[in-house]
Amino acid sequence: MIFVSFLWHMHQPYYKDDIEGKYLASWIRLHASKDYLDMLKIAQNNNAKVTFNLTPVLINQILSYKDLDCENLSSLLLKPVSELSDKQKLFVLENSFKISSHIIQSMPKYKQLYHKKQNVNSNVLNIFTDDEILTCEIAYLLAWFGTLQKDATIKKIQENLSTSGEAEKLYLLNRQLQILQATVPEYKKAVKAGDICLTTTPFYHPILPLLIDSDISKVSNPNIKLPEKFSFQEDAKWHIQKSKQYMERIFEATIEGMWPSEGSVSDEALCLISEAGFKFAATDEQILKNSGFGDIYKPYLYENNNLSLHMFFRDHVLSDKIGFVYSRLNYKDAVSDFLSSIKSIEKQFDKSIVNIILDGENAWEYYDNNGYDFLNNLYDSLQKDENIELTTPKDYLELQASGELKLGKIWPGSWIGANFNIWIGDDEDNKAWNLLGKARTELAKSKASMQELYKAQGSDWNWWYGSDHSSSDDYLFDSLFRSLLIKAYLLAKKTPPQELYLPIKKSISALESKLPISFINPKIDGLVSSYFEWSGAGEFVELESSMSISDKIIKKIFYGFNDTDIFLRVDFSNAKKDILIKNDICIEVFDNIKTSIFLSNNGSYIKKLDRNGRTINQEVFTDYSMNKILELKVSKDFLGVHEKEKVYINVYIKQQDTILERFPSNKDILVEIPSKNFEFENWIV
Repeated sequence: MIFVSFLWHMHQPYYKDDIEGKYLASWIRLHASKDYLDMLKIAQNNNAKVTFNLTPVLINQILSYKDLDCENLSSLLLKPVSELSDKQKLFVLENSFKISSHIIQSMPKYKQLYHKKQNVNSNVLNIFTDDEILTCEIAYLLAWFGTLQKDATIKKIQENLSTSGEAEKLYLLNRQLQILQATVPEYKKAVKAGDICLTTTPFYHPILPLLIDSDISKVSNPNIKLPEKFSFQEDAKWHIQKSKQYMERIFEATIEGMWPSEGSVSDEALCLISEAGFKFAATDEQILKNSGFGDIYKPYLYENNNLSLHMFFRDHVLSDKIGFVYSRLNYKDAVSDFLSSIKSIEKQFDKSIVNIILDGENAWEYYDNNGYDFLNNLYDSLQKDENIELTTPKDYLELQASGELKLGKIWPGSWIGANFNIWIGDDEDNKAWNLLGKARTELAKSKASMQELYKAQGSDWNWWYGSDHSSSDDYLFDSLFRSLLIKAYLLAKKTPPQELYLPIKKSISALESKLPISFINPKIDGLVSSYFEWSGAGEFVELESSMSISDKIIKKIFYGFNDTDIFLRVDFSNAKKDILIKNDICIEVFDNIKTSIFLSNNGSYIKKLDRNGRTINQEVFTDYSMNKILELKVSKDFLGVHEKEKVYINVYIKQQDTILERFPSNKDILVEIPSKNFEFENWIV
């Protein structure tokens, strides 16, 4: 007998601009119509007892979302396209393709318009008619409906996408609002009926150990460069206690479990969680292993300072397979692989519990049918196996199916790398922490200001600062963070520091570029074997940088193509064969997903990551050579890019965990994949 526990984490950051009074992003509405109710109903339809971890900041926003005018994008979608200004049309059009290419490809008309937009070289409004913009709006709304939320009218609109108009668009918008407003009541019913287990997270999703003492990050990374010390244990305590109080009031139920934000834990954080009345918590398996223990399939009783807390540990491999691997398989093969893995664990760890913990929102757009077939088949197959029992952490503890192990000290870290590097240590991260710390010290006496500072302590802002992650919304998150601090000062009737009105994200530097003119087929040997092998390539040289030209390691980048591959060449300021002996080189290529190529004398690899930075696929990488220059090639098929699509590229020189240089220093190289007639088209010109 083996027990399997699913914990689906549902979270969105605080998107409301409290100065303007509107939501600046649409993800609350969109994930509500696509994911939240579908995830609940699929579990209920299969009598699958699973755990949903709902964050208070998400629930608070769902409940305060009263109408479609309260959000920037939906308020524009309510209007006929013909009544929008050019600026508004551009905003709508830019937002109409923020979904995985997998979904776009599934709707032929949507796919056609997507490629048309990708190929625009001039003002997009000169290319798109109002009717085409309307079709983009409708297709985008359709893409964000869960399988079980598509009624007969929605299915008919999808079948007749090209002829659907403003009335159909309004139906989709209002249906999304109805689904959003039904979300909390449906979860509340499920909790009362005992269909699901409900857990939660600190209120605004902060990294608790960093609030308590930012210096804790030195344990996992002794060489980390830190901001001024941030240490406000009382704030961490507020997030934990407020979370329990708020969620129990909304759902009229006792909540005993917590998934700390990003699985981030420390001894001090666990003690605060226990002190607040939580009975169990969970984090990643690597935390347990770094704490000196190996059996991840048993609960542990954490005891410290006369406090205790039951701890569960996430099966990293199986959780990540659902998040990033199974979407590329036939759903039956994926379920078969999962069951096989569970059976293998059962043979070694009888009556143990396998904890599957992952994001419950973002994976499904990469699956066929929004993950419905996979989840339905998965739950059904697990329920039918007499040697597997679906359970929850709470129910498992009550069963006392297996004795607990003891744990007296825990490794401080998160579920990502068992450290805190994502949220602290980069120059942008540290600047954000310093601004937050300054505001926290100066505004502590204002209760109204403190509410804004609690929001600013959320983990999501620093997720996008620094070089770890990047998206088209980087500057939106930057603006949201700074606006929270600005409002905190204004509420205390103090003048906000001028630097809060300046982006923390680095300004864009100038690039001098030359477009490619022909296909190339260079020999990958790290040498300029012939002038002609790169003569048809494109080039990039950075004109402005935070470093002077003489200090830069990278001098110039060349890029080019043939029918099947993309080629990249990096020239260095001084021809150094030993760069990879002392340093590592990382090349990132991204469109909807990111591909990272890591080059090192200790082993090189290429891996795909989803938009949250989580690994989908990883392979050994050998198609490169480092001599006087760096040359490499990567197949278009591996990248998943097609002709006329645009991708972004950047290059890092790293020494251990320290980034010595980025090229370009604070933007990305935009590259368009040429068509098969590329050379002929250039010759005609």
